[in-house]
Amino acid sequence: LYVPALVIHGRADGVIPFSQGQEVFRLIASKAKRFVPVDGAGHCDFQMALGERYVPLLREFILKKHYNIGVKEVVSRILNRFGIFG
Repeated sequence: LYVPALVIHGRADGVIPFSQGQEVFRLIASKAKRFVPVDGAGHCDFQMALGERYVPLLREFILKKHYNIGVKEVVSRILNRFGIFG
């Protein structure tokens, strides 16, 4: 199974324990998955904790070669529209 999955989880999450984020990741059957633990992040602040690394992380995930080329094209256009790619 090659459905891409990205799990980003703050290590200091007080709502959903970090161990549950790890378990969710473990249960994802896709071979195209990535888990990103974020030190110093809680439940909804991982974007701030990642800072300038956040957008490149998303860009790398979205544009991975395992995506269908048509999906890459559509997603790239959407992100460009919001100024994420330049």
